[in-house]
Amino acid sequence: MNAIPIRLTLLACCALLAACSTSSERTFVHARQMLADGRSEEALANLEQLAQSDAANAEYRKYWLRQREIATDRLLRNAATQAANQKFDEAQASYEAVLRIQRDHPRAVLGLKTLERSRLHAAQLDDAAAAFQKGDAEHARFLTRQVLLEAPRDARARKQLAELDAARNRQDLAPVAMSSAMNKLVNLEFRSAPLLSIFDMLGQSTGINFVFDSDVKLDARATILAHDTPLIDALGVLLSGNGLARRVLNDNSILIYPATPNKMKRLEALNVKTFYLNNIDAKVASGLIKTIARTRDIHIDEKMNSVTIRDTPAAIAVAEKLIAANDIADAEVMLEVEVMEVAREKMNDLGLQFPDTVGLALPLSSDGTQLSLNGLKGVGLRDMPLRVADPALVLRMKSTDGDTNTLANPRIRVKNKEKAKIHIGDRVPVITTTTNPASGSIAESVNYLDVGLKLDVEPQVYDDSEVGIKLSLEVSNIVKEVASKTGLLTYQIGTRTTNTALRLKDGETQILAGLIKRDEIESAQRVPGLGQLPVLGRLFSSQRSQHSKTEIVLLITPRVLRGRELPAAEVSEFASGTEEDVGGDLLRLPKRDARVALPQQGAAPLATPETAVAQPVPGAQQ
Repeated sequence: MNAIPIRLTLLACCALLAACSTSSERTFVHARQMLADGRSEEALANLEQLAQSDAANAEYRKYWLRQREIATDRLLRNAATQAANQKFDEAQASYEAVLRIQRDHPRAVLGLKTLERSRLHAAQLDDAAAAFQKGDAEHARFLTRQVLLEAPRDARARKQLAELDAARNRQDLAPVAMSSAMNKLVNLEFRSAPLLSIFDMLGQSTGINFVFDSDVKLDARATILAHDTPLIDALGVLLSGNGLARRVLNDNSILIYPATPNKMKRLEALNVKTFYLNNIDAKVASGLIKTIARTRDIHIDEKMNSVTIRDTPAAIAVAEKLIAANDIADAEVMLEVEVMEVAREKMNDLGLQFPDTVGLALPLSSDGTQLSLNGLKGVGLRDMPLRVADPALVLRMKSTDGDTNTLANPRIRVKNKEKAKIHIGDRVPVITTTTNPASGSIAESVNYLDVGLKLDVEPQVYDDSEVGIKLSLEVSNIVKEVASKTGLLTYQIGTRTTNTALRLKDGETQILAGLIKRDEIESAQRVPGLGQLPVLGRLFSSQRSQHSKTEIVLLITPRVLRGRELPAAEVSEFASGTEEDVGGDLLRLPKRDARVALPQQGAAPLATPETAVAQPVPGAQQ
C-alpha cells in the first residue's frame, strides 16, 4: 500500500526535473539567438540568471563568462577609439554599457575618470586655440603646456604645441614683420648727401632707429632716388652701393656696419636648420649644399638620413629650395616578362631492322660441357648451331611530332635606374680538386654553376611616360656530362645570350625572338649489299630522321606605377644671390612700380649738391 505513493512521488520529481531541464535549454537557445541579433546586454543578463539558477551546469557558466568577456572587450575598444576621436559622449555611453554588463569593471571605471579629464583638456585646448587666434601666443602656449603636464601623450596637445612653436620660430626668424615701418612705401631723393644726414632724416620721417658700427664712415656722401619703394629695399640698395651691410635687430631697429669679411663674420646672423630627407641620400644632399650654397658648417646623420647646416638665413633658403628640388620620390615601373622556350621535334623511324651479327656456336658434349680439342675432331659446320639475335627481324614503324612550350612569367617591380635580376633554373655543383705538392694532400671544393634562365633588366622612366630598358637574357642548359681521368664530372653547357636596349611606351609589349637552336639528324641501318639496291634496298634497310628546333621568345611589357615627379618651378629655378653673398641680393628689388637711381662710382653728381627729401607715400599700407 505504501509503495504506490512513493512511486507517484518519484514520477512527479522526474517530470519536474525534465520540465526544468527543457526550460533551461530553451532559455539558453533564446539567449544565443539574442546574441546573434546584437542584443548583447539582454542576452548576457539572461545567461547570468541561467548560470546562477543552474549552478551545476558548467557549460552555461563557461559560455556566459566567455560571451561577457567578448562583449566588454568590444565595448572598451570602441570607447577608446571614440575618446581618441574627441567623441566623448559616445565613449561615455560605451563605458556605461560595460558597467551595466559587469559592475565595477576596473577598466570602465578608469575610462570614465580619464574621460572627464579629457573633456577638461579639450576645453583648455579650445581656449588655447582661441587665444592664439587673438594674437596671445604666450597664453596659448601656457594652456597647452598645462594639458601636456597632465597628459603627456595627448595627440592634439602635442600637435598644437608644435604649431605654436613653429609659429614662434617663424616670427623669430622673420627679419621684418609685415606691419613694420620698414615695409612702408617711401620716396627718397638724396643728392650727394652725407650718410649721417640721410639716416637722420630717414629716422625722423619713419621712426626707424639706426645703430652704427664704430667703423662706419658717416661723413661719406651718397646719392639715391627712390619712388614708391619699401624702405627696407631702398635701404639695401643704398648700403650695398656704399660698401655697408645691415642687420635687422627688431621691427624698428637696424644695425649698420661695414661689409668687410671680418665684420660680416662677427655680426652677420647665422641660423641652424635640419633637413630630414625622404628620398635623396644624406651624403648626396650634403655634397649638393656644399657645392651650390657653399655651406661649410654641415653635419650628416646617416642613421636618420638627415643633414644639419649652419649658415645665413639667405643661404639656408637656397639650401631649402635645393632639397625641395632634389628630394623627390624615384619613379617605379612594373615589368611584366614572359619567357617561352618553344621546342619543335619531328622524328620518323621506318623500315626493317635486320640483326647486326650472325654467329656459329661450338656444339656441347653429351654431358653438356664444352668440347675439348680432341672432341672437336670430326665436327663439321653442319654440327655447329647457328646463332641469330632474337628477334631476327624487326619492322620499325615510328613517327613523332611534338611541340613543347616552357613558360616563365615573372613580374618585377623596379625603381628607376635600378638593376633587377631573375634566375629560373638550377645551380649545378662542380667539384674541383687541389693538390698540395709539398704534403701530397688533396682538397676538394664545390662551386655552383647557374644553369637555366637568367634575366637582368634596368629600366629608366622618362617624363613622357616612356620607359627605356637595358636588357640581358641568357638561356643555358647542360648538353652533356664529361668525366675526367680522376672520375670527377664536368659539364658541357649550351648557352644562348642576347643584350639589347629599347624604349617602350607605358603598356607597350615588345617581342624579342630569334634565339634558335636547330638539330637535324639523318641515320640508316642497311644490310650490306642488299641495302644499297635502288628500289629493293628499302626492304633491307631502316631509315631514321630526327629534326628538332628550339627557339627562345621574350615578351616584355613595362607599366609605370609612379612617374618621375618634377619639382615646382619656384624651386627648380630661382635667384641665388651673388658670388660673395649666396642667397642675398640687395640690389634686386621686388617687381612693383619701384624706381631707384644710383649713380655709378666716379660719375658726376646730380644737379643740386645737397638736397634731401624722405617722405612716406600718401595712402601707402602701414
